[in-house]
Amino acid sequence: MIAAFLLACAFGPSYEEVQKTDTIEAYEAFLAADPDTIYQFACNKRLEELYLARGQQEGTRAAWQAYLDRFPEGGSRGTAERELAISAYSEAAKTNTAEGYRLFLTEFPKADKWLRARADGRATNLEYGKLTLGTPKVDRVNMAEDPKGPLNGWGVSVEVKNEGDKTLEYVALTLEYLAEDGHVVGAKDYPLTSKHWSMPASELQQTPMKPGETRTWLWTEGDDSAPADWKQGVTLTVTGLKFAP
Repeated sequence: MIAAFLLACAFGPSYEEVQKTDTIEAYEAFLAADPDTIYQFACNKRLEELYLARGQQEGTRAAWQAYLDRFPEGGSRGTAERELAISAYSEAAKTNTAEGYRLFLTEFPKADKWLRARADGRATNLEYGKLTLGTPKVDRVNMAEDPKGPLNGWGVSVEVKNEGDKTLEYVALTLEYLAEDGHVVGAKDYPLTSKHWSMPASELQQTPMKPGETRTWLWTEGDDSAPADWKQGVTLTVTGLKFAP
């Protein structure tokens, strides 16, 4: 009995004890102590689940990178790569510098197109530094643009001015809907001006924006489609910018 107890102490906790603990650290320590254990497959299977769960719970770049480092060919590799890119973009957005966005584009050449487009647009806008936004306005509106009709939606608008010396072929803004505590509960991307639209657009919306010009960006949202937790707080950010040839 004494010999068996000393042997158990020397090799650390049993597999059953590690299962009860059920943490990344416990399984990793168990495998480090006995790499050729008969429980190797079971441990790695559970570890992949735990690394994935940590990524989903923490949502940080470090957590998703840890999953990919440990399981580069894991079953959730695609999800982890997408989430890693999103978390890296979020980090760049917190510092909000052109250099940070350009670094993101270098590090994640295969990130989703919409994410790379946002990063490139924000970097270009910061480098240009001449596109200014006024104070956003949030008003009740009639979705059919009937001045006598019921107010059945919301309109979010902002004045945008090109204070630089370049003509802008494409300008797009991202609207973020904010809950009462300030966290984002929804987002929409919508152009101010573009040559290509997926919906009907006015002649002005298709015309490049000249130096010194001011335009109004407007987005409307029906009561039935606005985020449920939205408390009429918004942020507006230029996330698309291309210069005319």
